[in-house]
Formats: sequence, C-alpha cells, structure tokens
Amino acid sequence: MWIGRTEYEFSGEVMVEINWNDGELIDLDKSDSLMARDLSKTDLYGVFLRGNENRWFTYVGIGSGDGDVIARIPPASWGPDYALALVTNTSYISVGTNEKVTAFLGSVAMPLDRSGIKDREFETDDLQVGQYITDSFWDRTRFSMVPAGERYEATVERDESSPQAVVMKFNRPNSKLVVLGWDDPNLYATKSTRGNFDLEKHEDSFSEKWFNGQSVVWMNANGAAKGATLSVGIPAKTSTSDSSGGS
Repeated sequence: MWIGRTEYEFSGEVMVEINWNDGELIDLDKSDSLMARDLSKTDLYGVFLRGNENRWFTYVGIGSGDGDVIARIPPASWGPDYALALVTNTSYISVGTNEKVTAFLGSVAMPLDRSGIKDREFETDDLQVGQYITDSFWDRTRFSMVPAGERYEATVERDESSPQAVVMKFNRPNSKLVVLGWDDPNLYATKSTRGNFDLEKHEDSFSEKWFNGQSVVWMNANGAAKGATLSVGIPAKTSTSDSSGGS
C-alpha cells in the first residue's frame, strides 16, 4: 500500500508527515508524524500505541480538534509497553513521538486497512439458543459483529497466565473500556470523551447482554498474547432488563 508522505523542516530537522487516513498499523519513528483527516466528529476513536521494547519511557503526543494529550509508554522491562488514547469530537488526529512506536487507529469503522491485525467478523445471524462463538485476542486483534436485537450476550475472560487484559468495545452510542485485573489501564483521553464510554473493571471476566442491533467492535489495547478471549452467543435464558457485570 502506498502511504503519502510530506517532508517539512522544523528547527533544522527534516520531519515527515505520513498520511494515516486508513488508520493502518504502522511503525512510527521519532522523525515522523501521523495525520488522519476526514474523521467523523460523532465517533469515538482509539489511538492504540505499543512501544518497540524501548529502554526508557516513550512520550507520544496526540493532537486533535478536541485538545491534545501526551501518552507515556513504560519500558518493556516494566511490563506491557502500551498506551491507549481516546479521542472524539474531531475531524483529525495527529501522532508524534520521541522514540520508535507502533500505532494503529480503532473505531466502529477503523482501521480501514487491517493488514497486520487479526481481523474477524463474528457471524451471529445463524446462532441458535445456547450456541456461542469464541476466539482469543492476540497481540493486535479486531473482532466485529452486528448482533440483531436484544438476544445476544458477550463475555470477555482474562487468561489465567495474563496479569491484565485491556479491551475496548466500540459501539454507538455506548462504548466501553473493559479492564480485567486490578491494575489501572494506561489510558489517556481528550475532554469530550467524558460520557462517550464507560470504564468496567473486574478481576477475571466481564459479561453484558442486550446489544442495540448496531455494529460492535472489540479491540485489545495492551497486546498480551492470548491475554483474553471473547465469547458471543445467545444465552439459554434471557431476561427483560439490561444487565452487565463480572467477577
């Protein structure tokens, strides 16, 4: 895939602005910056960042029409070297860094180019009562589905070998960040994201029922290999009220 690049000079150093409109997985050097334009102001976006086993803290600046944030990625020797920045109410997102990082953009539609990402659509239309589809989150994973009506249940479960799983659910209008394990997520957010997502913290698992019939996308943030699994299906017994929870 061709990626547009624009060179410009800043303080005597040649910088490269990379066209990131497809939100694809990309390795970003400290002399580069990413720019995604023509975004939907009503959507919630996640900038998924991974360190490249850097020995020191990595600082990543995320710019948008909703303000700027600076994400800090710890060195790999400290644990999972990741960060997640949530942004909304903007038509563009820019990313720059002081060290090499890997980045990709997530939302109900992003990334448009999913090369290098485990991408699976859960076919839920043919499921019968008591049937479930289950798959594991790997290093970079995107699961999508369009459950019809209010029959379906989703469960995210942390693998016992992983101390933490951080999974983002994009869904209009009620996105969720699911954190399994009690450490706080390495999360950054612009001002207008308040009210656009809920934070769910549980020890081992999280379940919710009653989707709204719109597209749902699940993406893992912290990149632990097989850190969690997602199961989606039709429970044998349903209730008439919304419910969610976990342990």
